[in-house]
Amino acid sequence: MIMIRGGSVDGPPSLGWGLPESDFYAISTPQVQAALTQMAGAYPRIWHYRLYDTVSDPQGVIRAWLAEHAAPLRDEPIPGRDFLRLQLFQTQEADNPTVCPPDDGPDVSFGDALILRGQGISPEVRAGETLYAALCWEAGPGLDQHPAGLRTSLRLYRVDPDREVLIAQQDETPLPPTTTWETGTRHGTALALPIPAGTPPGAYRLELIVYDPGDGTPLPLADPRAIAGQRWPLIDPVDVALPEEPPEAPRPLAVFDYIELLAVQLDRSTARPGESLHLELAWRPRPNPYRDAYQAVITLRGEETYQAWVRPPGGPAYSTGDWAPGYPVLEWERLDLAHDLPPGSYTLYVSLERISDGLPIPARGGWLPWPQREQVKLAQVEVRNEE
Repeated sequence: MIMIRGGSVDGPPSLGWGLPESDFYAISTPQVQAALTQMAGAYPRIWHYRLYDTVSDPQGVIRAWLAEHAAPLRDEPIPGRDFLRLQLFQTQEADNPTVCPPDDGPDVSFGDALILRGQGISPEVRAGETLYAALCWEAGPGLDQHPAGLRTSLRLYRVDPDREVLIAQQDETPLPPTTTWETGTRHGTALALPIPAGTPPGAYRLELIVYDPGDGTPLPLADPRAIAGQRWPLIDPVDVALPEEPPEAPRPLAVFDYIELLAVQLDRSTARPGESLHLELAWRPRPNPYRDAYQAVITLRGEETYQAWVRPPGGPAYSTGDWAPGYPVLEWERLDLAHDLPPGSYTLYVSLERISDGLPIPARGGWLPWPQREQVKLAQVEVRNEE
């Protein structure tokens, strides 16, 4: 993406004291039209970020040019003190076949609605940054069977020996929507997947799902490399590296030895027996000469019932002894509740223990300097039998 700043259209030459380095300046109508023509010839989309443009462009030169030479795709008012407006336009460059080149790899058919003809994706990304995917599609004969259009879901998974962990997900509606695509035409889409800053470094798998938003049903994939007949592995592996600098983090909720517990997020506070809760924990190691391999023990305790899950907090490939000081580490857990779990009130706790001998690591809370307890309370959970 390239950001271009415009001046005041047909404004007086004295604007900004007539200095070219000023942050406000005059620009003529021919200069504006020439710049827009150049942009439209080089890029398939133009985002128009409108802020006080009735002042900087009182005759609406930019708006008139876009209305004549580009197709509107999105118009999003942003309420607030200044009431911004963000508009997206598609230019004729979107029809250039070089924008959507074919790929040397095999084509991938999502049902009979869409065919993935090519892709451009970087296999490396840093935690805290955004992974971009440029995809080339061909509209299939069955696309008209989806009157609500289709959506894409870009997902990043960590594949452990015993499970798959969903790290990031971004769902998008193609622009222009697939309801406007004609059979046999090709269209390029650009997807962006933000990677959480605390994602542990390592190898991940990038997947793509196409689904009908009307009922949420993914389109089937006949290719034997598809996962569960619905998920297409775009890149395996994607290498995620640490951020260039440690990101800012909140004050810790608790500290186990040299490892801080920064944040807790539970997807819901009520569940039925046999359902799953999704827990996200954020950890951060302090600089410390001593390091060891710890595992997290997550327990759900009721008056007479106890259920536990034991996992290395950074995943099996990123031991706590290898954590980089100052860099947060996210832990994602799916807590499958037992089918015979009695209804009632439960408390969710976490503790750390040394893997080598099971030694519990005492936790101290917040600013308190002395060890307080072996377990830290995370949340309350109500287990109910009713719907």
